[in-house]
Amino acid sequence: MAQKRKAIGKRTQLSKFKEYKFEINVIILLGVGIFLLVEDFEIKHFIAVRIRFILISIADIIGILRDSIINNIKLLEMSDLVGIIFITFAIFLIVNRWREKIINQFSVLIECPKCGEKLHRIHKNNFQRFFGLLFFLNIKNYKCNSCAFKGFKLTKQ
Repeated sequence: MAQKRKAIGKRTQLSKFKEYKFEINVIILLGVGIFLLVEDFEIKHFIAVRIRFILISIADIIGILRDSIINNIKLLEMSDLVGIIFITFAIFLIVNRWREKIINQFSVLIECPKCGEKLHRIHKNNFQRFFGLLFFLNIKNYKCNSCAFKGFKLTKQ
């Protein structure tokens, strides 16, 4: 049996930037290095001042939050705290029940319900990604190539 010869691929034309990317990076590094040697620029002091400012700001924000929480807790009575806990637990139970019903409703999608053809996976949109993160769900999008049906399948993480 005769062997087939491989065709030589056409060489693609690269842009000047892509072709000379390495040389451009070297020139930029040399320029910045020479600038830092010539200029009296104290990077260590600049970074230390910025980090100190950021840490002090974070500490101030935490102190403000702590003081506001303590002041608001002093205004609440014990019955108010228990009521807030019960309401939070009830909302959690409602959301969990809603999640289970949605999973049961959208957990089976094997073939197209309109024409019976095989479905193909497609990318999720940003809303579906957010919804999946919020409710701890795996969302899989499907599309039928013959009738343009789009659907999704939900599973637990």
